[in-house]
Order: sequence, then C-alpha cells, then structure tokens
Amino acid sequence: MRPPGWSRLADLGFIAFLASCVLGAGAALLYHGTRLEHEAAQTQRRLLAAETHHNLDHLVQTLNALDLTLGSLLETGHASHGTDTWNALLRDALRHAPHLRSLSLLDEQGRVIASSSQHNIGLQPALDDYLPEVPQWADVLRLGTLHAGRDLASGRKVVDPAAEPPALAFVPAVRSLHKGEAGRLSLLAALNVDYFLTHFTQHEQTGQGWVDVLRYDGSLLFSTRDHAHEPATAQANRALAARWQGGEELGSVDEQIGATTHLTAWRMARILPIGVVARLPLADATAEAQAENRRQFYILLPLIGLAFGLVLLAYLLARRSTRQQMDSQARDFDRMARLLDALPACVLLFGRNGRTLLTNHAWQEFAAGRAGFGPGNAVHFRDYASLFRHDGAQPENAAEEGIRSVLLGEVPAFDGEFELCAGQGGQVFQLMVRPFVRDGMQGIAVLQLDVSARRQAEERNRLLHAALDAAANAVVITDTSATIEWSNPAFTALTGFCADEALGRKPKELIKSGRQNAEFYGALWDTILRGEVWRGEVVNKRKDGQLYDEALTITPVRDRNGRLAHFVAVKEDITARKRQEHELQRLASTDPLTGVRNRRAFMERLEAELARVRRYGKPAALLMLDLDHFKRVNDSYGHAAGDTVLRQFAALVRAALRQTDSFGRLGGEEFAVLLPETELSGAAELAERMRAQLERTPIEAGGQALHITASIGLTLLESTDPHADTALARADNALYRAKSMGRNRVEHGGAPT
Repeated sequence: MRPPGWSRLADLGFIAFLASCVLGAGAALLYHGTRLEHEAAQTQRRLLAAETHHNLDHLVQTLNALDLTLGSLLETGHASHGTDTWNALLRDALRHAPHLRSLSLLDEQGRVIASSSQHNIGLQPALDDYLPEVPQWADVLRLGTLHAGRDLASGRKVVDPAAEPPALAFVPAVRSLHKGEAGRLSLLAALNVDYFLTHFTQHEQTGQGWVDVLRYDGSLLFSTRDHAHEPATAQANRALAARWQGGEELGSVDEQIGATTHLTAWRMARILPIGVVARLPLADATAEAQAENRRQFYILLPLIGLAFGLVLLAYLLARRSTRQQMDSQARDFDRMARLLDALPACVLLFGRNGRTLLTNHAWQEFAAGRAGFGPGNAVHFRDYASLFRHDGAQPENAAEEGIRSVLLGEVPAFDGEFELCAGQGGQVFQLMVRPFVRDGMQGIAVLQLDVSARRQAEERNRLLHAALDAAANAVVITDTSATIEWSNPAFTALTGFCADEALGRKPKELIKSGRQNAEFYGALWDTILRGEVWRGEVVNKRKDGQLYDEALTITPVRDRNGRLAHFVAVKEDITARKRQEHELQRLASTDPLTGVRNRRAFMERLEAELARVRRYGKPAALLMLDLDHFKRVNDSYGHAAGDTVLRQFAALVRAALRQTDSFGRLGGEEFAVLLPETELSGAAELAERMRAQLERTPIEAGGQALHITASIGLTLLESTDPHADTALARADNALYRAKSMGRNRVEHGGAPT
C-alpha cells in the first residue's frame, strides 16, 4: 500500500492538473474565437479585393470600348457628315450602349453641334477639370466629375462630395481628334451611372459594404452607398488617391473612418484615371464569427464540465484499481510476469546463480528457433551473452563481463550496444543491466531493446553529411534568426570564408553586397517565415571583395511540433551564366557594325518615349540622319572602307549626345537619334552642330581622308501620333526634303500642333 502522504500528494497533483486543463480549455476557446474572427476578416478582405478587381475590369473594359467607339466615329465621320447625319450616327451608336445616356458632338469652341438628344444642342459644357491632365484636344479619353441629372441639358456638377447621392446622375467623358485643315472635333459621352451601380450591386460579394469609384484626384464618381458620405469618408478617399499618386496601384488596409473601423481594398487602372474602392465595416465582417463563438461557448462549456467530471470519476476508479493491483502484484510473482509480457522489449531476470528466474513474452518470441533457448529452458547469462558480438571497439566478451559485473555488485549498472552474431539475424540491440531486490529475491534485470532502426538512421545521417560535404553547390544551415550553424566546403570555395569564420555569424555580415534593397529582403523573409521555399538570384560579395551572381534557394525546416526551426540555403555561382545572358541580350539589341542600337531596339525605345509624351506632355525630338552619296564610298573604296566610315560616323554622333539620348542604326547608312525633353529649337541646334562637325572632320578609311556630309530630318513627337512609325515617317519626309534640296542640310517636319 502506498503511504498516505504520497496518496495525498498524488490527489493534489491531479487536482492541479485538472485546474490547468480547465484553464487550457478556456484559453483554447478564446484563441479559437480570436482565430475565427481573424479568418473571417481575412476572407472578407479577399472578397473585397476580388470585388474591386472585377468591378475595375468591367469599368476599364466598358471605357476602352467607349474610347474605341468615339475614336471610330471621329475618324470615319470627322468632316464628311452634316449635322443630321451626325445626329443619326450618334442615336444609332447609343442604341446598343446601355452604359451611356447621350452622345454629343462638340466643335472647336466646345459647343454641342450634334447630339443623340436634341436638348443638348447648343450647350457648351466646361471641360477644364477633366482627367488625365493633357491638352484639351489630346486624342485620349478624358473623364469629368459626377453630375446630377439625366443628361447635359439638365445636369449640374456635384460639388459637395458628402451630399446625398442624386437620384439621377451621369459622368461626362470626352474624346477629341484633330485632322489638319479639317479642324478639331470632340465627342462627349454622358456615362449612365445607374448602369454601373446595377452591375456592381448584382456582383456584390459583401452584403454590408459599399463600392466607391474615384477619379485619380480622389473625387467621387459614383458609389453603391444609398446615403450621403460623411466627411471622414471623403477624407479617406483623398488619402487613397494620394497612395495612387505615389504608385500604389492596389492594396488593402484597415481604415478608421469616424468611430468605425472598415476593411478597405482598392485597385486603380493602369491607363485610365480611375480607381475602385470597396469597404466593409469590421464589425459586420466578424459578426458571423462572433455569433459562432458564442454558440460554441454555450455548447462546449457544458461538455467540458461533463468531460472533466468523467475524468475525475475515472481517476478515482483508476486510483482504487491501481492500489488493488499493487497489492495483488506484491503477493503474486506470476502477475509481474504478465506485466512484463506487455512490454515490447525483451526482459530477462537473472538470479544470483546466473540463471533466468523470469522472461517475458517478447524474449520467448525472440528465442524461438534458436538452439538452447527454447521455451522452459533456464538460460545462463553466459549463454545469453554469447548471442552478441563486439563491434571492434569493445572487448570480445564485453556483454558477458558487463552482466557479470552487475550481478556480482561490482558496478551499479551496465549499458551497451551489440550486434547479433553471424547467422542470428544481424540486428543491433541495446542491453541495459540493473540489479533488483524483490520479496527477498536478488538478481539482475536485463532489458534488451532493438535499436536497429536508430542505427540505420544514424548511418543515413552520416551518409547525408558526407553527401553535403561533397556537393558542388554551397549549402548553409541557419537558425530562424539567420545565424549560421553549419556550412559545407563548397561554401568556403564560393565565398572564401571557412566554416570556423562563418559559424555563429549571419550571411549579411559576410557576403552581403548592398545591391539588393530592403524591400527585396523584406519579401524574402516574408516568404520563408510563412514556411514557403524562396528561390531567386542575388548579387553577393566574396571575402576578397569580388562580386558574384548567385542562384539562391532557401528552404524552411520545421521541427517535430511543426514550428520553424532552421533554414537550409543552397547557393550556386551563376556569374558565368549571367555574363553570357547579358552578352546575348546586348547582341540582340545592338548593331554589330557600329555598336549602337539596332532598328528593333531603337523602335522599342521610340514607342516608350511616345507613351511618356502622351502621359506627361513633355517634348521629345526625333532626328533621321543619312550619309550623302554613301554608295560612292562603297563603289570607289570598297565595302571595308564603307564600314569604317559608318563606324567613325557613329562615334562622332555619339560624342555629341547626352547620356539620356538614344542613337540607333535603322539600316544601311540611315541612322536615327531620339532626344527626350528637347524642344524643336534645341534639336535643330544639335542637328546643325552634328552636321557641321561631320562636314569639317575628314574620316580616315583605306588610307584615304574622306570628306563625308549628312542630311538630317527633324520632327517632334506629338501626343496625337498613333504610333512611333508616324513620327518616324514625318522625320523621313523631312530627310527627303533635305536630300532633294541639295543635301548636307537640316530640315524639320513642322512645329508641333
């Protein structure tokens, strides 16, 4: 029987255990409720982001289709139709456009001269606050602000963003076109706000939220909210517009609007000056989760109480049963044998005479079929020890001597690992020998554990370590704070830092080059801390200061409890490959003779600059250069001399250009120069200076001093140019005039419109 003091301590320990379980269950319920609310909020954030994406796609597609329709009407009927024809065309275009209230044609003074609605004719709507902010007659679609009313005739601009939404509203959009002497015309479309609101409402995914459509400057175009916005909402919209202007095209944030926290997601269009904002009060987003938490609490609390009551009852019954069992085991040695039979390891009890007193079922199964160890045989410890052989590091009779020493009381315990002798199965066992005294009996207990699987795992680990040491790629293992715990020889070969120098330090202290910014490393850490593998390329620095390109893979490793424990980084030197890639890229975009851009690369640069001119309205000039009578050089001195002339001509031109200018060879002796942010006068001055420099600089070719001249055509990029070839053709026409007017001169294609 257990003494009363121990029994009371056990009871107190169990009560403490029950109390800790109750606290743990309460903490688990609280944590589960918090996680449920967090996941509900996250789900709503994703729904809001999807809603903004869908609504913006619909808006952009509708406005792009409108832009194409207006452009097509202006191109095909710019000056060839009368007023009646225009009215009919506009009414016909409106027939299949539910997103429009009306279409109106404006003359150069901005007055409506034709319209799908006769009430609009003669009106002169104000166009000064439309976006994007480009010249009023630019060939792009520009959006106005929200107007109350059905159409232009009854419309008025909504000035107060916090006012009650009008019952009928429209948003004006204008597209202009200029065709030389035919003059300028514009088409003004009144966008049907109800159409977009109906579409947004049909696809709404968040029941208690609303969607706002804003211009790039933060002004409200329309909203699914059926009551007035408070001033705090207008201020939040302006803050989002500031984010857009700072380059944040999409994102989500938790906003504090007044006394309410809202989940907010936004997305802005890349080309059009509009963005979509979706909001949902946080309380509405988590209301369902909070209700579910309460339901679970009311259900689980009684169940937890019942469970703990059953556990307490079971403890009392088990305590009583255990005490009875202990009393029974003290009286009956055979019942101890049955207890040993339940053990998976082999157990043998040897008496003072060295023979077995008791063996369990696991030993009997192990001994079956082995000569001299059959059922009912009393085994001597020497015969038992003969089953095991030494591994070379131990004496030949180490098992026998260890067991004998404990049996004689020479040592208090013996432990060792041994393999079975040849022909016995090749397994590895751990022997644990301890003395015992029971009911007047003395002897030793031998516990025989099969550790073959552990030995195999250790061997696999050894082979894995050897494989990592022999790997061609550098391998580094760090803890979760990036402190290096191990590195292989390939890391030393790659970086110059040996394992002793790297141990205990962080990679950024050893090989960081500074070529990657904080955002790059922030994204890397976000990925691996989520437990995801990160792959990428970085520029690092060797111990001697030399930079190199590295392909890096970082794999998070979790412990048995699922927590992040280590990071394994595999590094490969890709400097040679990157150098080859850069060379191939250079060859693909460079003229092999002169080293300047080839035609494809120059046209890509010209297209990009034309887009910049359209977006920001800054000037840019284009020069076309052609060597005069270049065929005579090839015919008189040979093509090698002609190649020399082209190379030296390219060198002269490059010496006169800025770093921001672009120079390319379009073909043969024809070259082009792109001058960003350059007015016509500055471009003409540079062209004349290059022409004069070439005229007075002889070119050495084939032992001859050749005097070469060039004709130059000049034009400005215009925001109305539909594509780069238009500006190139204009410069080519100017070059043709320079050729036809005697060569060795500069001509331009006219001032910008």
